[in-house]
Amino acid sequence: MMFSMDIEDFKSRLFLDVVSEEQKAALEGLGVPYQSKGSFVLVPRLLLDKDMSAVVTHEMLLVIGMDMDTLFEECKINSTKMYPGKVVGISEYLSKEEMEIEPDGIAMPQVYVLTNATGANGAAGFFYQPDMVDNLATMLGKDLLVFPAGKNEMFCIPVSNSTQLGEIQEMYNEAVSSLGLDEEQPLSAEVMQYDHIKRNVKQMDGSSFSLDGLENSAVARHNSR
Repeated sequence: MMFSMDIEDFKSRLFLDVVSEEQKAALEGLGVPYQSKGSFVLVPRLLLDKDMSAVVTHEMLLVIGMDMDTLFEECKINSTKMYPGKVVGISEYLSKEEMEIEPDGIAMPQVYVLTNATGANGAAGFFYQPDMVDNLATMLGKDLLVFPAGKNEMFCIPVSNSTQLGEIQEMYNEAVSSLGLDEEQPLSAEVMQYDHIKRNVKQMDGSSFSLDGLENSAVARHNSR
C-alpha cells in the first residue's frame, strides 16, 4: 500500500470508532490496530473527506512514525472536537411514532440517550467522552444500566434498589426487538452497569473495565520488523 501524508495532517484527521468483539479477527486480518474495552473494540479511523473515512493500519503507523499510545490519544481528543457527545432524554431523541412503542418494564421518561452531535456512530462517545455518563450518574445520584443497542447510541436508565439484572436483560432483548434496533446487530447483546463511585463498567459475566485511559485494556500492537 502506498501511503503519504504529513504527520500533523494525519493527526488532525484521526477519530475513534467502536465495533463488537466479534470483529477482532477481521481487524487483525486487515492489519488494523485496536484497543479492547470489555466486549467492545475501539478502532482508529482516518477522515478522508466529510462523508468518507478509512481504518488506520499498522502500515500507516510505520510510515508516519506514530506509536500506539499517541494514536489512541489523538483519536480521543479529535473525536471530542469533531463529534462532541451529548446526553438527551429519550423523548427528545425518538420520533413521536417511536415513542408510542413502550416495551414492558421501561419507564420511557427515565431513559437517557448517549450519542453525539451528528447522531452517527454516537456509541463511541461512551469511550472517548466518558464524563458524559459519569456526569449523568452523578446528577441522578445512581448507577446506570447501559444498553449498547447500536453504533449510533447507547441507552441509559438509573438503577433502582429493586433492579434485577436478569430481568433487565430480558427487557433489553424485548426493547431491541420492539424498537427495531435489531435491524443491525447491537454492539453487545448484554446489559452493562456503570458504577459512578468506582467509575467502571460491569458486564453481565462479572468482568469490569475502566473508561479512563488505557488501563484494563488489551491493545493490539504492530510488529516493527
